[in-house]
Amino acid sequence: MDTVRLLLALAFVPAVLLAQDPPPVEEPPVEDPPVFDPSADVRARVEAARRLAARHNQRLLVVFGADGSRASLALVEMAGEEGTVGRMLPDEFLTVPLEAEAAAEQGLLESLGVTLEGLPHIAVLDAEGRVLVQRSAAQLLVEGQPVSARILELLREHKAEPLDAKAIVADARAVAEKDGRKLLIEFVAPRCAPCRSLTEFLEGPDVAPILARDLVVVRVDQERMTGGKELAAELRSGGQDLPWMVITDAKLSPIVTSDGAEGNIGDPLAQAEIEHFMTMLRAVAQAIDEQQMKKLETSLANRATELGGERAVRKGEGGGKQGGGKQGG
Repeated sequence: MDTVRLLLALAFVPAVLLAQDPPPVEEPPVEDPPVFDPSADVRARVEAARRLAARHNQRLLVVFGADGSRASLALVEMAGEEGTVGRMLPDEFLTVPLEAEAAAEQGLLESLGVTLEGLPHIAVLDAEGRVLVQRSAAQLLVEGQPVSARILELLREHKAEPLDAKAIVADARAVAEKDGRKLLIEFVAPRCAPCRSLTEFLEGPDVAPILARDLVVVRVDQERMTGGKELAAELRSGGQDLPWMVITDAKLSPIVTSDGAEGNIGDPLAQAEIEHFMTMLRAVAQAIDEQQMKKLETSLANRATELGGERAVRKGEGGGKQGGGKQGG
């Protein structure tokens, strides 16, 4: 009898062990990508930033540094949107951190005429890629840390001259009248996440060519462009939240706006907002065919899915649009 019990016990033990949950597998920690990536194509990064800066009347703040340099990392953070310098000059500069050794090895330093004297080293480039000014570590640092006042003074002296909103729109009107197209004017402001999101969509390589069949798309920054607020007031009756869009004829007479049944759709992500945006396009479409319309609508829907989490965060922080001059998300 004892032998039987022992055999039963031995047969039962493995089953008990199998029934237990396996020990949790610890996943390796996800490392943040390097700020100064030694494997990056530095020329390609500068060129991509230059093209974007040219479209939006910005300058480039190129920071040559290394992840092992605390001062380099501190300077990039300082120049970011939430940094002491970035907050004072919103949307005036695109910060481009480049690993110093990679910039030297790939010949970028030589082509720009930059000679590094310690890290970090900065150079301000215009939209053509020309170096306007550069500063060495000795000119930027005090006790090993970047001084925001020095950097801010330098950037204020070399920011781009503001564009005239009415002149920009006048040029677009001339093109629209010549080609028999309408204007789509996008009103935006600095530090406005939905504004940037909408601009990226309208300027996207799969979207811009379709819109251009019927529309001349114009981006008006109400804060950075001279006369931007006045132009918005002429075309808009009430409301201040951004981004805001209006489609006009070549004489600047409004045809349809982004004001829907529940107010301004802003950056269209919700289904009702997407539907209103498509209604805006269909109100003026002549060359854009239905297949292209469906492509745009699909792009909007896919984008809404991708940005769904971001939209939830925006709402939780106070809204998906900019209103009253303060960014809501």
